[in-house]
Parts: sequence; C-alpha cells; structure tokens
Amino acid sequence: MFAPLRAAGARLPEIGWPNPDLLNALAEGAGRIVNAQGQRVRFVAQQPRTGDFRDGFEPRAYLKGEVQVRPLDWHDLFNALVWMSFPTTKAVLNARHYESQVDVSAGNRSAVSDALTLFDEDGVIVLSSDASLLDLMRDFRWKELFWVRRDDVKKSMRFLIFGHALYHKAQNPFVGMTGKAVLLNVLPSLLDLQHGQQVAG
Repeated sequence: MFAPLRAAGARLPEIGWPNPDLLNALAEGAGRIVNAQGQRVRFVAQQPRTGDFRDGFEPRAYLKGEVQVRPLDWHDLFNALVWMSFPTTKAVLNARHYESQVDVSAGNRSAVSDALTLFDEDGVIVLSSDASLLDLMRDFRWKELFWVRRDDVKKSMRFLIFGHALYHKAQNPFVGMTGKAVLLNVLPSLLDLQHGQQVAG
C-alpha cells in the first residue's frame, strides 16, 4: 500500500522525527516540486490561524509555496511525502482548492472544494488496461471483479494510494477502510513501468 511513497520515504531518517528543514532537504533531492505558480514548495511549521484568508492552508500553499506541517504528526508527514511523490497532481489540486475558496463566504465550503478534499485526503488512482474491469468497479460488482476475475485484476490493474489521510489509516488497516477512486484506462505497457514513471507527478 505504501509503494508510491517508497522513493521519498526511503530517505527519511531511521531515528528522530523529520522537521521542516529535513523535509525541505528531502524535497530538494526529489526533483522539481513547485506549486501551480511555479514557486518551489517549502514545508514550514504550522502557525496559529489569523483569520486572514491568505494565511489558510491552501491559500498559503498556492500564494507562497508554503505547506504547513505540525510537529510529530503522521497526517502532515504523509502529506509532505505525497507532495514529493505526486508533485504535479498536488499542485493542480492546491490551485483548484484556492480557486474554489476565493469567492466562498467564510466558513462555507463549496461542492468543488469538498470533492477536491475527498480525493486529496482519501484518493486512490486505479489504472487498468482492461476497460471491462473498470466497468465492474463503477457498477460495484465486487465479487465478479475481485473473485471471478481475480487473475485479470492481477494482470491488468494497479492501485496507487494518493490520499495522505488514507496512508495514515493504512498504518493500521481496518475493515471498511475506503478510498475515493479515479479510474484510468491505460495501455498495458504503462502497468509494467516503475511507479515514478507510471504517474509522472
């Protein structure tokens, strides 16, 4: 389940919790990690809320390239690792979050913002070279998909966790743990590539 984060996570220290300075050093080594405006993403300690829209989590990441992290917090650590593993997707999501929040009255989230949050927190990318398997998933035909066509699933599907909250839950998996999936029909050759090449950010 943690395979998509393997490259970024392998550089974490064996002892001690990674602080923002260490996360920034890891990000530098991970390649071009920028927000939608082309600013290099930097991990910074979370600051108290000010009430200023620009200091909110998503606006701050979009306007300044600053992603806030709390100390000793798995949720935020996984978010940083997902930024390093899927930088383009995170930048696009952050920009859409910002755009959806600009014209929304204080305290209310738009339907777009809710949908973005669901994928950002609990997203799974499902790749399949067999469109009929994706149809079974869309129709919630779980027994046919995962039991009757189990061999086809092994051969023609890949599941990549994207959501940082889902990674947090995956530390102690439980019955009923679910993700919000984006289904992509891909060429068979794409399934055989390494993760970094598969999703290309």
